[in-house]
Amino acid sequence: MNAQRRAAVASIVGLTLLAIMSFLLAWWFRKQQRPTPRPTITVTFLELSSGSCALIRTPDKRTILINDGGIASGAEVVRTLKKAHITQVDLLVLASPSLDEIGGTTALLDSRIPIKSIWNSAVDDGDPTRQKLIQRMRLRRIPYRVVHSNEKTTIGESAMRLAVLWPPQRSPRASLDPLICRLEFGQTAILLAGSCNSAAEPYLVADANDTLACDILQVPGNGGADCASLEFMRLTGPATAVISSTPQAPPDPGTLHRLQAAGAGIWRTDMQGAITVTANGVTAPQVTGAKL
Repeated sequence: MNAQRRAAVASIVGLTLLAIMSFLLAWWFRKQQRPTPRPTITVTFLELSSGSCALIRTPDKRTILINDGGIASGAEVVRTLKKAHITQVDLLVLASPSLDEIGGTTALLDSRIPIKSIWNSAVDDGDPTRQKLIQRMRLRRIPYRVVHSNEKTTIGESAMRLAVLWPPQRSPRASLDPLICRLEFGQTAILLAGSCNSAAEPYLVADANDTLACDILQVPGNGGADCASLEFMRLTGPATAVISSTPQAPPDPGTLHRLQAAGAGIWRTDMQGAITVTANGVTAPQVTGAKL
């Protein structure tokens, strides 16, 4: 009887151990089968007191800035970079020629955060402050180029691509218009058109219309009047429109109406704060806002 009892106990223990091992093996197998998270990019449209700045982070943590705010907001850009533990700017794109949009470069240079390369527009308005700023960049021996449409780059080892759509090099508009860029990551396209003004937009619509379609649109002229025309919105067709605006310079009501009529979801930095787009290139981008 004792032998039978011992055999029964041994059998129960064996079955229990077998069940535990089966459970652990199944758990391990399921864990191994879990999909690896997709790499993502983030584009943050900063909340600034003046001007605009788009902060782009690649999957391998490289950094691109599209403009860097006005003179008064340069320190805000620097604080944001330091808060995010960003120690280097891999590419600074001076898309706008106006110090209202790129005056923050002075604070960026003063911060001693390394800038690895700079793209600039071909606009030369003779502004002495701007000329001194450009000279300072060259004295720092930062690789510096004037770029036009068809310029493309990838930063780091990611599959993200930044392309200049406008203006063409051999065009009267080359020395008049700001840079309009397009960011592509997998199936996601973000049109960085905040620097586009009402003078440049009709030419952009006429000549670059086949490249304007996007998921996310940074609204031309920071939402100012006479920007984001009905034809422009038809060609871009964004699901989301981001306006880099301030309480002192809110979007024009007519522009807001055209965005709404086009069916775009509207996000504004003067209302939602810093707006971050997160994209993995496959599924729809996620958009969030955070007041600083």
